[in-house]
Amino acid sequence: MNVSRRTLLRGTAGLGLLSVSGLAGCSTAAPGTNSSPAATGAASGTASEAAKESTEMVLWTWPEGFGKKVLEAVAKKFPQYKLRQDVIGGEFKQKLTTTFTAGSGLPDITGVKGEDIAFFKTQAKYFVDLNTIGAGDIKGEYLDWKWAQATTKDGKQLGIPIDIGPTALFYRFDVFKEAGLPSDPKELAAAIRSWDEYIELGKKLIAKKPNTYLIRNAG
Repeated sequence: MNVSRRTLLRGTAGLGLLSVSGLAGCSTAAPGTNSSPAATGAASGTASEAAKESTEMVLWTWPEGFGKKVLEAVAKKFPQYKLRQDVIGGEFKQKLTTTFTAGSGLPDITGVKGEDIAFFKTQAKYFVDLNTIGAGDIKGEYLDWKWAQATTKDGKQLGIPIDIGPTALFYRFDVFKEAGLPSDPKELAAAIRSWDEYIELGKKLIAKKPNTYLIRNAG
């Protein structure tokens, strides 16, 4: 693919599009070769066919991987490029791995789930080192530990984070107060600094107020 990936990387990173708990750029040439679909098209087809291919990119994600607004924002920022999202159902990791092994039908960009990035770091030969297209220029915009999750031992950058998975606890302070439990946010935070403490708090809550759970679908 002859698309200016440096330009696309620079623009879409601000939109949170390129990632590896999110997306990684796939190498369009099979391991051990120097060819790419765009290069092959230019050699065997017309110049117009090669030009068309160079402006099209395929993105693989799982269901609900990216919202419509994100893709619309990319299209607006890069009207000269056509980014097609293919939503892959079922076992995403397995399908991506099978496609790598087959050596054909590879997407230009793919999502990689956070729990799978360690595995795909062992498959670095299938990915473009994003350092070669300017990833280092935007490294400072991300948390070091999250960025490092997609960095191989020899320094290749396989992807760029899309999020860090923050979570928050919502609770009924009136229910906690009735049960004699910490109801002030600061007091509650101090009382549940670990999962063990969280579980113990739940036991106290249900002892004071039967059929009242910390987790909505518990029981």
